[in-house]
Amino acid sequence: MKQLLIGFFFNLFLMATANASVVFLNNDNHGINITECLDVLVDESGYFNEINVLYDRNVNLWESVDNTAINYGYSDKTYWFRIKLDATQSSIKKWNLIFSNSLLSTLDIYKITDNGPRLIYRSGSSR
Repeated sequence: MKQLLIGFFFNLFLMATANASVVFLNNDNHGINITECLDVLVDESGYFNEINVLYDRNVNLWESVDNTAINYGYSDKTYWFRIKLDATQSSIKKWNLIFSNSLLSTLDIYKITDNGPRLIYRSGSSR
């Protein structure tokens, strides 16, 4: 069985990252492919969680996603994704993330706050 945990880190405060570019959300956005702005950390042993994946010592483990579509095949590895969002120029306060992959066991989405990561959404076939 494919066990996949994806932690998306949404950070409107622009945490320091090695590779990711910023996705600027504004009133003119009607649909954006964010894949090209994602970073990925492949966790082969299941060591990372929503706290230690953010440690400074792990900053060099993040890599840019090279494709316009995310496809890592069937795997027992955990894939952590992060993206930097800036919605300061937008009057729209609710945005939708469309993630269409019916094979995901778990999908957890976190927002990075001053108090650390906060789980904002859970989904997947194992939930």
